[in-house]
Amino acid sequence: MVASQLAGDFTFTSPNDDDHLTLAKYKEKCWGTGLKFFKTIKFSKIVSEGNTAFAMYDITTTDNKVVHNVEYYTFSNGKIKSIETFFGAGVGYPGNFSKLK
Repeated sequence: MVASQLAGDFTFTSPNDDDHLTLAKYKEKCWGTGLKFFKTIKFSKIVSEGNTAFAMYDITTTDNKVVHNVEYYTFSNGKIKSIETFFGAGVGYPGNFSKLK
């Protein structure tokens, strides 16, 4: 269901050595992490303007640690064209699960 909301030329960027990953690379690198280590995601703020939006959220991991992130979205033709993620306080970035058991 989520993949159907992403544009064909979708890109993903984050401080975790992710510089405009293609949709295929994004699925390969990022999607399994959420299924394996995330218990909940709670959005605390979403602000949109035109074809862009910021979303602030907390991820609770399966061992009850909290990761705080912000994402910047751009949209085109009703689909998500890009996501740029900014990592906040907590465990670190979600891919940094070496700190988790």
